[in-house]
Amino acid sequence: MRGNFPGIEIKEQASSQVARLLEGHIPDVYSNMAVSSVSIVPSPRDEDKEHFIQGLEKFIDSMSGEKYTAVFVSSPLSKTDLEAKKRGYEDLYSALSQCAQVNLTYSENDSEAIAKGISDSFSTAINEGISDTTGTNYGTSTSKSRSHNHGSSFGMFGVGHNSGSGRAKTSTTSSGTSTGHTDTRSETETTGKTTSDTTTTTTGSTSTIAVTKQNKTVQALLGRIDEQLERIKSCESYGLWDSACYFIAENPETSLVAANTFKAIVAGEKTSVENSFINLWDNEYENSEKSLMVMDYLRYGMHPRFKYLPEPQNGSYTEQIITPASLISGLELPVLMGFPHKSVSGVTSISSAEFGRNVFAKGMTKSYRNIDIGAIFHMGEVFKSNRVRLDLESLSAHCFITGSTGSGESNTTYKIIDELTSSKNDVKFLVIEPAKGEYKIAFGGMPGINVFTTNPKYYNMLSINPFEFHEEVHVLEHLDRLIEIFSACWPLYAAMPALLKASFEQAYINHGWDLNHSVYVDRGNGKYPSFKDIVEILPVLLDKSEFSTQTKGDYIGSLVTRVESLTNGLLGQIFTGNAIEDAVLFDENTIIDLSRIGSAETKALLMGVLVLKLSEYRQSTATGTNCPVKHITILEEAHNLLKRTSTEQGQESANVQGKSVEMISNSIAEMRTYGEGFIIVDQSPTAVDISAIKNTNTKIIMRLPEANDCEAVGRSIGLNEDQILELSKLDKGVAAIYQNNWLEAVLTKIDKCSDRYEIKSVPINDRKHQVRLVGDLLAELVAQDESKDFNMSWFNTIFNSSKAPEYLKTRYKKLFMEYQKVWKTKEKNKAFSALVAQLLNCEDIFRMFEDKLPPVVKKKADINKEYRQKCDEWCDLVYDNLDIYADFVDKKTKDTAFISILLHKIATEKKNTRYKLVLYCVG
Repeated sequence: MRGNFPGIEIKEQASSQVARLLEGHIPDVYSNMAVSSVSIVPSPRDEDKEHFIQGLEKFIDSMSGEKYTAVFVSSPLSKTDLEAKKRGYEDLYSALSQCAQVNLTYSENDSEAIAKGISDSFSTAINEGISDTTGTNYGTSTSKSRSHNHGSSFGMFGVGHNSGSGRAKTSTTSSGTSTGHTDTRSETETTGKTTSDTTTTTTGSTSTIAVTKQNKTVQALLGRIDEQLERIKSCESYGLWDSACYFIAENPETSLVAANTFKAIVAGEKTSVENSFINLWDNEYENSEKSLMVMDYLRYGMHPRFKYLPEPQNGSYTEQIITPASLISGLELPVLMGFPHKSVSGVTSISSAEFGRNVFAKGMTKSYRNIDIGAIFHMGEVFKSNRVRLDLESLSAHCFITGSTGSGESNTTYKIIDELTSSKNDVKFLVIEPAKGEYKIAFGGMPGINVFTTNPKYYNMLSINPFEFHEEVHVLEHLDRLIEIFSACWPLYAAMPALLKASFEQAYINHGWDLNHSVYVDRGNGKYPSFKDIVEILPVLLDKSEFSTQTKGDYIGSLVTRVESLTNGLLGQIFTGNAIEDAVLFDENTIIDLSRIGSAETKALLMGVLVLKLSEYRQSTATGTNCPVKHITILEEAHNLLKRTSTEQGQESANVQGKSVEMISNSIAEMRTYGEGFIIVDQSPTAVDISAIKNTNTKIIMRLPEANDCEAVGRSIGLNEDQILELSKLDKGVAAIYQNNWLEAVLTKIDKCSDRYEIKSVPINDRKHQVRLVGDLLAELVAQDESKDFNMSWFNTIFNSSKAPEYLKTRYKKLFMEYQKVWKTKEKNKAFSALVAQLLNCEDIFRMFEDKLPPVVKKKADINKEYRQKCDEWCDLVYDNLDIYADFVDKKTKDTAFISILLHKIATEKKNTRYKLVLYCVG
């Protein structure tokens, strides 16, 4: 069964279970059930065997809605039984053959012949002869001989030896005399005479009569015997079976309908080799005993046996035991007991395409680093002993994983990560996840895992500065790549890319960068610009440009507003905070969860910046080329960054975006030489750039419902039409896998990833720890400022004892280290206010009560008592709510903090003079 129906699930049942099953459908007491049997030799109707039309599904559909039980019984016959039947047919044939045809022939023939001959002959012969002979002879002969022999013999159990010698001498003398005389005379005379006279006369006549009589009945029987002998010959190879079908129903009509329907379905061109019969044992009470006896046999999977008593012959008869079964060959049996070829109610029939069943690679060498991802899957069956292992080094040429929702795509990626981090491989990974946010749960319990999110309530807050770059990278090189990232993520058109690039260049210049030589000059305003600088520069560049007023308005409304959105809210915290070290992001096990960001463009921008920083980091820290795999980056929902765009020149925006995506793709492809591999994951192959298919060495394809998706990715691994269609029907957790040196793709049942690192829920950061940490840091900072001293070790003590999130402590440490550099300089006061403002991070409290600020006055005389009262009220509102951001130790610390953030606000918003008036009024 498994050989002919691969993937079939067979469950062994104990004899008691089988008995219980049969008893449930075949009663052993009277229950008003009728039984009918079908005795038939099934035969196929379609000679070309292309379209099988006699499947059991037709019978099931015909009997839909009826309650019945069908029992198919086939009992194999032994070789002895087969030979006995063959001999019986042969003997019967021999007995009948002489009666098949009678030939009668009558023939008559007359003939006469006369012949005469005469012959005379005479012969005379005379012979005379005289002979005299005389002779003398003399002779002497002498001979000598000498012989010597030696012999040896060897046997299984002994050794023999013999030797001998001999000498002989012979001498002979002879003499004689002879005399001869010969006189011969011969005479011959012959006389002959022959006379021949022959006369022949022949007269004949022939008469023949032939009569042939054929017995058509006997000939028909002989023809049937020939067919039976031919079937028996086939049975010698395929076996012979006693087969019949039984149908049990609550009424005889249903039983007969089932029997006739089934008989009509299995009947074919050669069914007439034997007569077909339908027998019925109805459910009438007087016949109940017979039907129960029949069902008794069926309950044990046996043909009912009947004793047949023919009419007595000469006062006696021979009884026979018969059954409803017909003799069926092994070739005919599948027609009788064929499984449904199509799905019907209650029965599912699935056709599957064949894939490779072994992993063979061209020039295969044993790899000690591999990923054991699963087992071969063939026709619905998992071959657990036939493992599928991916060559880890091939992952440096990147991997593409695709599959629709619910296909097991996430588990596949989890399994790969689990294998990568095993002790035998020891490969670090980075996951960039723009959707779902499941990785932090699946691997949140992994020792040493770094999880960065865009929500400060969970794990560590992501913080990156796109304008930062490694020392080995030229500033213009970084700038060009950064512009390409924006072009790929934002719909830039016309002069937008050039305008954005000009603003970036000016921002770097304002922060002290010589763009031509990539040299930094410290101007005291920070080494790298931020998006806040770009927001200030863009309007200035637009004002200086020769664009029309309408164009300037369009650019301000689109480009400037878009950049400004990156300076507010969570994005402002992500892009303006102290950046996380590249080594943490790219040399350790890290998960970056972007799932809570709503904008697809912003997700793409963050992903692009991370890929850019990764590329520059690998180039700057590379120790060689063609390195073995040491780090894997997983890009989930890759279409956010590597979106498929038009390559035509018709639409300028699409062309710019397409070229930018191509640049990112090339950058990803080039990182393989540094031991960096990418796993590109997406639900739709046609949604990502074609490079995701072309530039990936390993492809893992799970269920894809869309035809274009199947075609696009199926052709890339050499699948045929049937295999491509199979991609839309794959089971959950089953994938077609191919690496570029494999001989063929294989279907694989992906192993379930272990949940050893899984956490039940995402830990929520308790904000009170952050508030307490900020309060302690401010108290120590104010105390050291009063003593005109700075001791970092005291702050480290506070950090070590705090339960605040690690990312916050790391960020705050960097702030204090930056302050330590300038606390002895004239920039100390400005840096002090900036440090306090960054620790409190209470920018929104100013925006919240901005409407409560008194209006701007041009003269000091206008600052009256009422005006001062409004300033005091505004200060009280802000001052009272500072406790939300810090747990102040004393009032002095809080007062100092309030004045510091007010001074910082005045320094950063020079156009807003209302804060100066407030400070003036409150003293």
